[in-house]
Amino acid sequence: MVIFCFLQIPSGVFSLFYHFRLAKTSKKQADDAALSFILGVEIFNTILWLLIYIIIFCCQSSFISPLFLWLMAGICLADAVAAFFFYFRKDKTSTATFISRRIAKCLTSRAKTVKSRSDAITLGFVSCLPELLFTLPLYITCSAFLQDENALPRAILIIIAVVIAVVPLFVIRAFFRTDHNLAEIQRLRVKLKPHFRFILLLAYIAATITLIDLAIINM
Repeated sequence: MVIFCFLQIPSGVFSLFYHFRLAKTSKKQADDAALSFILGVEIFNTILWLLIYIIIFCCQSSFISPLFLWLMAGICLADAVAAFFFYFRKDKTSTATFISRRIAKCLTSRAKTVKSRSDAITLGFVSCLPELLFTLPLYITCSAFLQDENALPRAILIIIAVVIAVVPLFVIRAFFRTDHNLAEIQRLRVKLKPHFRFILLLAYIAATITLIDLAIINM
């Protein structure tokens, strides 16, 4: 859940989107559009959680084996390295991420041209796609462990995960609603970027160590 909170592409797109909406519409209309964007992110997370959970449920016998745990530990370790060294581009004055500039320009263009709630929902949904490299292993691992009948009610855990994933967007929304502008938000994000990198690194390493420990226990 920590990792979901500190990944930055949806947050960056959301900041631009809110800024452009404020320039074109009233605060109320911009805020309504922002909630639609957040709904799009929630829809993406919910669909992915349920889809992966169902797939793993249908193939349950092949999951939570030592081989699966070692494989996911290796992927999490690779993501830890990638998150620290490659997630953000080497530009101390921006929060540009690993995605290609073509994709970044496409997302920015879409953020400028949103005209309806459905467009805002679609943009929120699409903004999550580039981060599947970092989030998909988490969805798979968590969904596999949710098959455990001793786990807390699965629906509650998935709802909590979906809500936590959009907490950063609500924080940015609160900044805009209290009359902070994009430049101020961007300066804060740039200032916090080194902390984001270390938090992502530590969170992925913690996940890796946990998975290795479980793999050894189950061997």
